[in-house]
Amino acid sequence: MDGSEAPQPRSPYIRSRGLRIPKHPELTTGRIRGALREGTYERKECDAVAKVVREGDTVLELGGGIGYMSTLLSVKKKVARVVTYEANPTLIPYIHSVHAANEVTNVEVRNALLAPRAGKPVPFYIRKNFLGSSMDGEIDKQAIIDTVQIDKHGISPTLKEVQPNVLVCDIEGAEANLLP
Repeated sequence: MDGSEAPQPRSPYIRSRGLRIPKHPELTTGRIRGALREGTYERKECDAVAKVVREGDTVLELGGGIGYMSTLLSVKKKVARVVTYEANPTLIPYIHSVHAANEVTNVEVRNALLAPRAGKPVPFYIRKNFLGSSMDGEIDKQAIIDTVQIDKHGISPTLKEVQPNVLVCDIEGAEANLLP
């Protein structure tokens, strides 16, 4: 640069596996940012869906996270539809921004908990580190920054309505209680 060239503006996105992931001051930091850039974010899950999911599939995803998997499925695997459940309401706007950045329009995001039976809303504990947010209010109590009520949808009516042929679960083992 000879001094007459203006510096290039920094991209508002992190590139990951060909996807555009919007930078976020609290969500795409440190280890997550590095894993996104290196293409290792949710590597095992991504490798598994690459083997199983086919173009035109209908996917039910439990644990939408930051919207990475639903975006990957829509863009790379060209699935017909994804219905994703994410309990953490603070992640919902970011998931929508990831979808928008990648022109994804075939994903329905549900801010709810999928349970054996529908029922009254249940508490969800939001922690400063979004990865620590959960239904468990007993662990790491000092990190809880908010408690919200989350709707409970029943799995049987959801399966009947969505009619998925692929189920993607990233809910830290909770699927054992959901799918006995």
